Amino acid sequence: MDLPTFWFIIVAWLLAGFFFLEGFDYGVGMLLPFLSKEEAQRRMIISSIGGVWDGNEVWMVSAGAVLFASFPSWYATLFSSLYIVFTLILCGLILRGIGIKFRNLREDHRWRAVWDWLICTGSFTAAFFWGVVVGDLLQGLPITDQQVFAGGIRDIFTPFSLTAALAVVSLFLLHGAVYLNIKLSGDVLGKLKRLLPIIFLVALLMAAVFLLLGYLRLGMLCSPAELILAGLAVAALIACGISILRKADLTAFWASGTVILLIVSLVFTFLYPRVLISTLDPRWTLTVQNASSSPYSLKVMSVVAIFFIPTTLLYQAWTYWVLRKRVEHSDRY
Repeated sequence: MDLPTFWFIIVAWLLAGFFFLEGFDYGVGMLLPFLSKEEAQRRMIISSIGGVWDGNEVWMVSAGAVLFASFPSWYATLFSSLYIVFTLILCGLILRGIGIKFRNLREDHRWRAVWDWLICTGSFTAAFFWGVVVGDLLQGLPITDQQVFAGGIRDIFTPFSLTAALAVVSLFLLHGAVYLNIKLSGDVLGKLKRLLPIIFLVALLMAAVFLLLGYLRLGMLCSPAELILAGLAVAALIACGISILRKADLTAFWASGTVILLIVSLVFTFLYPRVLISTLDPRWTLTVQNASSSPYSLKVMSVVAIFFIPTTLLYQAWTYWVLRKRVEHSDRY
């Protein structure tokens, strides 16, 4: 395996970890106003992610930094092409972050209700537009031979990219719901358990539509690896639904997380060796070879990664181990 391919896999791994971890706290944020109107229960919901949500974003920052260092052409072209999309993602993250931090600064019901809806809106915005990014990576963008975006808003927000966005939102909602099912206790679980089957069915439908459109419009699922990954993703999603019915809460959470990991793997398997598809001319497509940094830069990064990747994993594992118990009450959020 050459170094550009190795770092392509690292980028895919970081984004898969980011979607797995941030997926459930986006889902929790989107569900917040709908699960309870009682302040004590809403505090419990936010406390379920209170100790981890900002740490989960380390994966996003790491993925961006690695992309910049290992594939500067990919980074520059992607971010300049989807500038409006990444700006909206950033706005969503800001709304969610300040909502979590500010909601408890005043003992006022209306104040907290406003921030709770901003948390919900910010979480939905970030999840939705990450889905648009996924859709645009798969379908490609009008990139010229100078690696410049030559399209308009309709080239970014297409039927397929919007379908991908809704699929990502629904999978994150499911992931967040099953996460709350293992973290909360008491009366707040009643409404969640009633909503779970509905959320699951929506996620199953949107995942099926996404895969079908990918097959019909983009030629996905035409290689053995893609078929295997898609089949495993569907099987994991069905296993999640069965686990919900059987009240196997932890199994349902790991199954929903596995779906996300497999979908991200499918996206990058379909792309490789391409990293950004040009819809104007296949010769102008960015690949792992023509978009990567110099061999020397990749060698230095590989040495650095030997230390930082295990450190990050150990820190995250320790954090979740410390915060593994169910939330009984909260006075902080």
